[in-house]
Amino acid sequence: MGLDMYLYKKNEMGTGSPTEVAYWRKANQIHQWFVKECQDGVDECQETEVSAEKIKVLYDLCRQALVDRNPGLLPPTQGFFFGGTEVDEWYWHNVLDTCIYLAPHVWEASKGGGSRFTYQSSW
Repeated sequence: MGLDMYLYKKNEMGTGSPTEVAYWRKANQIHQWFVKECQDGVDECQETEVSAEKIKVLYDLCRQALVDRNPGLLPPTQGFFFGGTEVDEWYWHNVLDTCIYLAPHVWEASKGGGSRFTYQSSW
Protein backbone atom coordinates (compact mmCIF):
# COMPACT_ATOMS: atom_id res chain seq x y z
CA MET A 1 0.00 0.00 0.00
CA GLY A 2 1.05 3.53 -0.57
CA LEU A 3 0.15 6.83 -2.11
CA ASP A 4 -0.34 6.36 -5.86
CA MET A 5 -1.08 9.43 -7.92
CA TYR A 6 -2.30 9.78 -11.51
CA LEU A 7 -2.69 12.69 -13.89
CA TYR A 8 -4.73 12.06 -17.03
CA LYS A 9 -5.33 14.15 -20.12
CA LYS A 10 -8.56 14.27 -22.06
CA ASN A 11 -9.03 15.80 -25.47
CA GLU A 12 -10.37 19.34 -25.85
CA MET A 13 -13.97 18.14 -25.89
CA GLY A 14 -13.51 15.96 -22.82
CA THR A 15 -14.52 12.88 -24.77
CA GLY A 16 -12.69 9.67 -25.56
CA SER A 17 -10.38 7.67 -23.39
CA PRO A 18 -8.07 9.67 -21.14
CA THR A 19 -4.30 9.35 -21.60
CA GLU A 20 -2.02 8.95 -18.60
CA VAL A 21 0.30 11.96 -18.38
CA ALA A 22 1.99 11.20 -15.08
CA TYR A 23 2.22 8.60 -12.39
CA TRP A 24 3.84 9.25 -9.03
CA ARG A 25 4.31 7.01 -6.01
CA LYS A 26 4.53 8.62 -2.58
CA ALA A 27 5.34 12.06 -4.00
CA ASN A 28 3.51 13.61 -1.07
CA GLN A 29 4.70 17.15 -1.81
CA ILE A 30 3.07 17.00 -5.25
CA HIS A 31 -0.07 15.36 -3.88
CA GLN A 32 -0.40 18.07 -1.23
CA TRP A 33 -0.19 20.74 -3.95
CA PHE A 34 -3.08 19.13 -5.85
CA VAL A 35 -5.14 18.81 -2.65
CA LYS A 36 -4.63 22.48 -1.73
CA GLU A 37 -4.77 24.03 -5.19
CA CYS A 38 -7.27 21.85 -7.04
CA GLN A 39 -9.33 19.93 -4.49
CA ASP A 40 -10.18 22.73 -2.07
CA GLY A 41 -8.32 20.90 0.70
CA VAL A 42 -10.50 17.78 0.41
CA ASP A 43 -8.42 14.61 0.18
CA GLU A 44 -10.78 11.69 -0.47
CA CYS A 45 -9.14 10.07 -3.52
CA GLN A 46 -11.68 11.81 -5.71
CA GLU A 47 -11.15 12.47 -9.40
CA THR A 48 -10.57 16.19 -9.86
CA GLU A 49 -10.48 18.34 -12.97
CA VAL A 50 -7.30 20.36 -13.32
CA SER A 51 -7.03 23.23 -15.78
CA ALA A 52 -4.10 23.69 -18.15
CA GLU A 53 -3.39 26.91 -16.24
CA LYS A 54 -3.00 24.98 -12.98
CA ILE A 55 -0.68 22.51 -14.73
CA LYS A 56 1.51 25.46 -15.73
CA VAL A 57 1.48 26.81 -12.17
CA LEU A 58 2.68 23.45 -10.83
CA TYR A 59 5.32 23.19 -13.55
CA ASP A 60 6.64 26.68 -12.79
CA LEU A 61 6.65 25.98 -9.06
CA CYS A 62 8.62 22.75 -9.51
CA ARG A 63 11.14 24.51 -11.76
CA GLN A 64 11.58 27.29 -9.23
CA ALA A 65 12.00 24.82 -6.36
CA LEU A 66 14.71 23.03 -8.33
CA VAL A 67 16.55 26.21 -9.33
CA ASP A 68 16.46 27.66 -5.82
CA ARG A 69 16.77 24.29 -4.05
CA ASN A 70 13.85 25.53 -1.96
CA PRO A 71 11.68 22.73 -0.54
CA GLY A 72 9.52 25.38 1.10
CA LEU A 73 7.80 25.92 -2.24
CA LEU A 74 6.51 22.33 -2.21
CA PRO A 75 6.73 21.18 1.40
CA PRO A 76 6.50 17.47 2.18
CA THR A 77 3.37 16.38 3.98
CA GLN A 78 2.56 13.50 6.28
CA GLY A 79 -0.18 11.02 5.67
CA PHE A 80 -0.98 7.39 6.12
CA PHE A 81 1.06 5.51 3.47
CA PHE A 82 2.37 8.84 2.07
CA GLY A 83 6.05 7.93 2.39
CA GLY A 84 8.80 9.92 4.04
CA THR A 85 8.84 13.63 4.69
CA GLU A 86 12.58 14.07 4.41
CA VAL A 87 13.94 16.47 1.83
CA ASP A 88 16.27 13.93 0.29
CA GLU A 89 17.19 12.63 -3.17
CA TRP A 90 13.70 11.09 -3.58
CA TYR A 91 12.03 14.40 -2.81
CA TRP A 92 14.07 16.17 -5.52
CA HIS A 93 13.66 13.26 -7.92
CA ASN A 94 9.86 13.59 -7.66
CA VAL A 95 10.02 17.35 -8.25
CA LEU A 96 12.24 16.86 -11.31
CA ASP A 97 9.99 14.07 -12.65
CA THR A 98 7.02 16.40 -12.31
CA CYS A 99 8.78 18.98 -14.51
CA ILE A 100 9.56 16.31 -17.07
CA TYR A 101 5.98 14.96 -17.08
CA LEU A 102 4.37 18.39 -17.39
CA ALA A 103 6.74 20.18 -19.80
CA PRO A 104 5.20 18.94 -23.07
CA HIS A 105 1.70 19.80 -21.87
CA VAL A 106 2.72 23.29 -20.78
CA TRP A 107 4.29 23.79 -24.20
CA GLU A 108 1.17 22.46 -25.94
CA ALA A 109 -1.06 24.80 -23.93
CA SER A 110 1.17 27.77 -24.81
CA LYS A 111 0.51 27.00 -28.48
CA GLY A 112 -3.26 27.14 -27.97
CA GLY A 113 -3.95 23.53 -27.05
CA GLY A 114 -7.04 23.13 -24.90
CA SER A 115 -6.44 19.85 -23.16
CA ARG A 116 -8.28 19.02 -19.98
CA PHE A 117 -6.68 17.12 -17.12
CA THR A 118 -7.85 15.07 -14.16
CA TYR A 119 -5.93 14.13 -11.04
CA GLN A 120 -6.68 11.20 -8.77
CA SER A 121 -4.84 9.54 -5.93
CA SER A 122 -5.32 6.30 -4.06
CA TRP A 123 -3.81 4.63 -1.02
